[in-house]
Amino acid sequence: MILEVGCGNGWLSAKLANLEESTVTGIDINKTEINQARRVFRGKTNVSFAVADLMNVEFDVNFDIILFAASIQYFSSFDNITREALSLLEKDGEIHFLDSHFYQVKDLERARERSRSYYRSIGFDTMAEFYFHHPFESLKNYRHSLLFNPLNLKNRLFAKQDPFPWIRITAS
Repeated sequence: MILEVGCGNGWLSAKLANLEESTVTGIDINKTEINQARRVFRGKTNVSFAVADLMNVEFDVNFDIILFAASIQYFSSFDNITREALSLLEKDGEIHFLDSHFYQVKDLERARERSRSYYRSIGFDTMAEFYFHHPFESLKNYRHSLLFNPLNLKNRLFAKQDPFPWIRITAS
């Protein structure tokens, strides 16, 4: 059982549903995106989509994997959302964070200013209030591993130029 939080139009959930014996649930608070996912992927029987906020939804199952792909930055409290996700995992379950920046504490204010500047430049100043910058330090209270570190010299020299870390938090 896989849960994708912030699945948007469902493309990644649908791709994960191609894994043998997988059952995938994608949730997002954007009703338009979920409606599109339901329409586009309606033929896939092992994937479902729901308009839901992880902090206010109940499931009748626990998940093996909960995935935040390009979505953790839309949650104001890393601890609150991570604790909620952990409560929904099977005993040996995992949370994965992909396609999201995590910052050194010393870089947080510069990152926030870049976001404010960006949203100001496109005429949507208030969007910066809904984009949150989480530090690597947030991970210290959890059993985590860095599966891909974009700052590692070997990765910078030889790996794809992916700027995002891949972080796993395990339940046990």
